[in-house]
Amino acid sequence: MEVLISAALVVILCVCFGMSAELMLNAFMILVAAVACFIFVFFVVCGVTLIGSKKITVKFSRIGKTKKDGFDTAFYTDEENNEYPNAFPSEMMFKRYLYNSDKQYTVRLCRKKNKVYDRYSVTTVITGLLLGGASFLGMVMYLLGSLN
Repeated sequence: MEVLISAALVVILCVCFGMSAELMLNAFMILVAAVACFIFVFFVVCGVTLIGSKKITVKFSRIGKTKKDGFDTAFYTDEENNEYPNAFPSEMMFKRYLYNSDKQYTVRLCRKKNKVYDRYSVTTVITGLLLGGASFLGMVMYLLGSLN
């Protein structure tokens, strides 16, 4: 709600100072393009981390909160009883279908972060790369087209 009120105040001030609607729209599109760029860069970093990680076989152990992040995530345990949190939050609605403690899973372990990427995290990274890149590219193309 505060964001909407702030945005309305900015638009009112811009109109009072005589800014055109086209200029305000372009400024908003630049802001959206910057957000899309940050999202794309986040998923690129995740993809590079994923490529540099090592495959290990683990069992699902539990879903709980991480000490550092504070969100619910899946935890996996390897053969040596080392427990690793997943890099992304766990699914909320389909927990009982997605996470099975009786099954062995192949995950990617990032030793630097001490986190794993399960198959759902890999799907998230790939989808984020595709959609984030497409969004950023679309915004850049729109902005370049509006310059002409």
